[in-house]
Amino acid sequence: MRREGVFLEFISFVNNPDGTPRYENTVQYAILKKEWDHRQSD
Repeated sequence: MRREGVFLEFISFVNNPDGTPRYENTVQYAILKKEWDHRQSD
């Protein structure tokens, strides 16, 4: 898998204990179907 993107300060639907919104960095990974199939056949 390879990193496709980073969402900096992505807002979640939860709040911190003080009531402020929680921002998180989120990383998205991907793999092509043909790459997955090739790994499964090894």
